[in-house]
Amino acid sequence: MNQAKIRLSSSEMELVKNADWILTKNRIIQKVKDLFGALRYLQEETLYESLEGVVPEEVLASSCKVTAGEQYRGLPWVVLDHPRYFSKTDIMAIRTLFWWGRSFSVTLHLSGLYKKRFEQKIMKGFQQLKAASDPAAEGLTASAYYICINNTEWEHHFETDNYKPVSAISQEEWETIILGQPFLKLAKQIPLDAWEGPYNITEVLAWHYFSLVKLLE
Repeated sequence: MNQAKIRLSSSEMELVKNADWILTKNRIIQKVKDLFGALRYLQEETLYESLEGVVPEEVLASSCKVTAGEQYRGLPWVVLDHPRYFSKTDIMAIRTLFWWGRSFSVTLHLSGLYKKRFEQKIMKGFQQLKAASDPAAEGLTASAYYICINNTEWEHHFETDNYKPVSAISQEEWETIILGQPFLKLAKQIPLDAWEGPYNITEVLAWHYFSLVKLLE
């Protein structure tokens, strides 16, 4: 049987003959894993100082985990989940994500009894979160809050069908989103350029983690 000849474009041929770029990519992914390995210790300190006695011990006792993959929307990724309490009905997790070519992000993810436990507290913080989401803000603390508006809780991109900036919604819409979904996701997006910015990237990611943890106190 005749098979169609599969051809490479000139740019694809250049890449397939060049091992250096994939070796460089592998080194970068390892550096992200090392970064997340250091970050977990700063997160642990924040977690216990802020939430001991606030959340059940099984959540605080849940082991953190670094995982990596190649194909979230076609691009490599690395994730640190800490805490990472997932059951069939209840979720409490804070996810730090490196997404190749896109961004870092830190996301608070609640569902089931944990959403019920914290939704009123988060709902009352709307004005504070809105003020903290000034798009003109700069420095270590600069990063707007986003709320998930999707009907699935397993997408992590920041396109308009998944996340909406808190600064762009009203109090009424805020409450409708929180009460209308079985899950709640609040996220902060950090540009990849922050890795080489004026602040240590570990401190930047730790700060945004801290800001989400503080919502639960």
